Amino acid sequence: VCTPSNTAADEIVKRLSLLIPSTAAVMVRLMSYQRSKAEVPAEVLPYCELDDTGDRFAVPSMQRIRGFKIIVSTCSMASKLFYY
Repeated sequence: VCTPSNTAADEIVKRLSLLIPSTAAVMVRLMSYQRSKAEVPAEVLPYCELDDTGDRFAVPSMQRIRGFKIIVSTCSMASKLFYY
């Protein structure tokens, strides 16, 4: 799922999270490493990948990304996957 803004992507994750448990590796919210965790709704954080320190967002490996059934991102972040 690609959206034009972070707000829209977060809203989709919040709505889908009502149907998908965060413990299941079914959905991931791809986030720019530059975005602050304080800006992200608490309901969305369980679906985000964090770096080893837990302070910044990270992009999962392509192998890991392929394991998810639902990938939610902004159009901008999705275009970065092409180069990743």
